[in-house]
Amino acid sequence: MAKPPKPRRARRHAHYPRLPFFISRFFQFVSGIAVIAIIYFLASHFVRSEVHVPKIFPMIINHNKANRFDAPWFWVTIHIAAHVTVFAHISTSILHCLHRLSPMYNLGVNLLVFGGWAVGFGGLVAYSIRWKVVQYCDSSLSCRLYEAVLACCVIALVSTLCALILDIIVMKRHRRSVYHNIENTGGKGFGFDDDGISMRAQPLPVDAGLPDSGHRAIDLGKYEPRRGEPGSKG
Repeated sequence: MAKPPKPRRARRHAHYPRLPFFISRFFQFVSGIAVIAIIYFLASHFVRSEVHVPKIFPMIINHNKANRFDAPWFWVTIHIAAHVTVFAHISTSILHCLHRLSPMYNLGVNLLVFGGWAVGFGGLVAYSIRWKVVQYCDSSLSCRLYEAVLACCVIALVSTLCALILDIIVMKRHRRSVYHNIENTGGKGFGFDDDGISMRAQPLPVDAGLPDSGHRAIDLGKYEPRRGEPGSKG
């Protein structure tokens, strides 16, 4: 007797809408790269004192130790968030190319990235309002780069928030498709289409029982109720 075909292995890959998916990721990646480049540029030029720095600028030069500056916590948080954004973008892009990107995993990564950007940006805004950094800034290079960091933080927050909303939509759509197929299959087995999300009905072989149970599946089309059971003739 021929063995029944083995069902396809379920994939964890989720079908994301291409345009919103790639647009949000593009702005995330660009803002992260821009913030990393600006901070490294400012740090290297501050050490060599090649850039005029206002006294209220949130990167305080340590005059007690040569070639060293001390940055506040929110500046460090923004720097870390930018690095995490770039590394997360690379890892999730690899998973997406391999068709193994789970919306739950992507949602967790975006939540972590969004939290880092939100905390760092909140501290940066609070510092700017308290010391009126934007008002005291002139047209120097350091002030322009400072404003560029603020703009990149806003872009990163908005794009990451859009990515979070997209992850939630994809997860809900996936669950609805699974429940819908379960209700409309009527006792049939399930397999996954090529996208790894849409489930399709597969006939369940009569001799296919539960794994390691020793019981056979019942073919409802050929089953006849016993005498005394509901639906029996006698």
